[in-house]
Amino acid sequence: MDLGRVGVHGKSWGGYFTLRALLQAPEFYKVGVASASPVDLATTAESAVVPYMGLPEDAAEAYGIADCLPLADRLQGDMLLTIGTSDRNTPFGQSMRMLDAFQAAGKDMDLVVFPGENHWLQGASYERWKRALREYFLEHLPPDPR
Repeated sequence: MDLGRVGVHGKSWGGYFTLRALLQAPEFYKVGVASASPVDLATTAESAVVPYMGLPEDAAEAYGIADCLPLADRLQGDMLLTIGTSDRNTPFGQSMRMLDAFQAAGKDMDLVVFPGENHWLQGASYERWKRALREYFLEHLPPDPR
């Protein structure tokens, strides 16, 4: 394993942890593709973390620690966000808030939007997502010619 060329990807909570990886260990993770990723758990409707963390108003410190937005300035690697505009699990606004945080921090990132798609891409959108994932890693972590 080439530890100087580490990339990660995930969808939904996997996308959240992809973001966390690049933002918490930017010197290690070089490329990430985060799809349908919650970024601010306190504002994610019907958050799946409430049974574990409690309500945001009762656990503000914990939700603050779990928030990706304040970490945007730590991004060093290449980041691709993907999201469907009709995603009910991870609302489109979550990705737009992350995009805004990256822009405010002066960080470049990439975005692929799937108009009208929900959390589970299907058909041509799913095929486009697979291509985007593959192409992003090939572009930013090309195979070693050795």
